[in-house]
Amino acid sequence: MILTATFSIVIGMMPIEMAGRTASGWKNELDLVIIVGLLSSRILTVYQAPVIYYSFENLKM
Repeated sequence: MILTATFSIVIGMMPIEMAGRTASGWKNELDLVIIVGLLSSRILTVYQAPVIYYSFENLKM
């Protein structure tokens, strides 16, 4: 579910990001920030959180 939502939003924003700077400069910058933020939060949620959880579980044993 997380992957599907993230990828659909990122793919939906790609045409605005790739349109060039002539259409609207501030929308391109905002889309870039949103795309990078979504991808980095996905990486932290899907990959980093289980690694941290697993590390703390091994410390208890």
